[in-house]
Amino acid sequence: MFYFNFNALHLASEKYNKEIIDILLSMPGIEIGPRSFQNCKKLKTIKIPDSVTEIGDRAFKNCASLKQVTIPSSVRSIGKSAFAGCLSLKKISIPSSVTQIGQNAFYFCGSLEQIIIPSVINEELIGINSKVKVIKI
Repeated sequence: MFYFNFNALHLASEKYNKEIIDILLSMPGIEIGPRSFQNCKKLKTIKIPDSVTEIGDRAFKNCASLKQVTIPSSVRSIGKSAFAGCLSLKKISIPSSVTQIGQNAFYFCGSLEQIIIPSVINEELIGINSKVKVIKI
C-alpha cells in the first residue's frame, strides 16, 4: 500500500503510478486532480477522505482493476470520464452531496451492475449502459 503525505495530491505523470494497488488518502486538504490515477491498471481500492470536495476529470480513468471506491459526503462534483474504463467496478454509491457528474464519468465500465446516484443527476449523460441498475436517492 502506498501512503501519500501531500497537501495537494497530483500524480499526473502516468509512467510512475502504474504499480499502485491500494490507496489510503488521509491528510487534510488533498485534491484529486485531473488524471491523478489515470492508467493505474493494478489499482484495486481507494478510500477518498472527507476533506476531498471534487474528483477531477479522468482521475481514475482506465483503472481496469478498480473494484472498490469509497466516496464521502464531502464530494460535490465528479469530473468528465472520472471512472471511465474501470472494467472491474461492479457497484458504486454516489452520495447525495454530489450535484454534478461530468459526461461519460462511467463510460466503458463493462462490469458495472449497480449505481446509486442523487436524484438531481441525469443518468443518460454519465455513460452507463442500459443493463446497469440505477437507484436514485
